[in-house]
Amino acid sequence: MSRPALAIGEALVDVIDSPNGSMSRPGGSPANVAIGLARLGVPTELLTALADDTYGELVKAWFEDSGVVVERNSARLDRMSIARAVLDAGGAARYELDIVWTLPAVPPTAIADRPLVHVGSLALFLEPGANEVERIVEHAASTDVPVAVDANIRPSVLTDPASARARFESIAERASVVKLSDEDAAFLYPDVAEHDVVRHLHDLGGATPAARRVVALTLGARGALLRCADGDVRATAPQVRVVDTIGAGDSFMSGMLARLLKYERSAWQKLPTVVDVGRYAARCAAITVGREGADPPRRNEMVAP
Repeated sequence: MSRPALAIGEALVDVIDSPNGSMSRPGGSPANVAIGLARLGVPTELLTALADDTYGELVKAWFEDSGVVVERNSARLDRMSIARAVLDAGGAARYELDIVWTLPAVPPTAIADRPLVHVGSLALFLEPGANEVERIVEHAASTDVPVAVDANIRPSVLTDPASARARFESIAERASVVKLSDEDAAFLYPDVAEHDVVRHLHDLGGATPAARRVVALTLGARGALLRCADGDVRATAPQVRVVDTIGAGDSFMSGMLARLLKYERSAWQKLPTVVDVGRYAARCAAITVGREGADPPRRNEMVAP
């Protein structure tokens, strides 16, 4: 790789309330993906917004421990964003969000020659930063830098499915890799069958032809559906004891991207590649749900090479 991969989006602190007590952990979906990529051996930078408060120092130490570099055009905040996650007895999370998202104008040189630009979650939708994210995606796609997008919908913040769907699709049609969860699909595409959602996203018009797009729909314990130009793939979820589900989708995404980057881009649309990618990503997610918080695996924890 000529330059590190670039993830773009919010970093925050998860304040987790569970039957076992309360704890604070760094998180945020795009930050989790950056951490996951770096831990899997992919040099990664994160373009984000940070504060210099106590929570901000916690997040920065987390980045340093995993090898994520904060991209120099990142924004400065007065206070860190917080996501309060309330866990039920089965480990499922309900979120209450206090998020600030902004970005300065990012020069084209920050995007050039990247092996991948990943965007996702609240950074796609919350102003004033969302418009800058869309501008970055347009530039990346126009210069043939692969774009990856993860919807990661938060219904407590996004109350209008139609406008959220329009914004998501404006990004997804320019992307080479598109991911959403079954919960995202239920919000954005109610009453549409899972296979039909995957086909719709794969066949979106726009700057990136469908023949160069990989789509994944994660289904929790049911695994994931993936689609590429050569056809459909079903990835099975490994059987594990679930501690909590925080960060599982982000680990799937980082595993998916890290594995794709091991292949030439021309192979991304081949069925054997996507079978391997889906399997690897599912293992990453399974490791994450087996421990507390968004704690994606490191490369040496993965059983397969």
